Amino acid sequence: MPTLETYRKQAKLLLRWHREENYSIGEHVRRLERYQSLTDREALALNFPLTLAQEIIAVEAGHQTWAELKAATAESPKTPRVPDERLFLKKITPILFVKDVTASATFFQQKLGFEIDFLHGLPPF
Repeated sequence: MPTLETYRKQAKLLLRWHREENYSIGEHVRRLERYQSLTDREALALNFPLTLAQEIIAVEAGHQTWAELKAATAESPKTPRVPDERLFLKKITPILFVKDVTASATFFQQKLGFEIDFLHGLPPF
């Protein structure tokens, strides 16, 4: 079971997504019964305090409230994760289909800190 700190970080991530007007926030907001009929635009227009983000995370984790989630994580034993030596990715080549390559490359460089490497060439179309 994830720790309370993990859930806190998830709630803060939802806040950031809302602030950045990320439309995927609507999916999370609609998990709360009182917001099931909202559109993505309406979800972005909501007043979105940390308590709402925490409530969403609690519901996604299978609890009714943040307090219930906190109690459940406090009771769970803290066992360190044992790494599985068998699972190891040596090389990955991600493939991403985009409409505007320049805008996408800029986003991945500036927002996500990726390095763009076109030395290997583009795949055949």
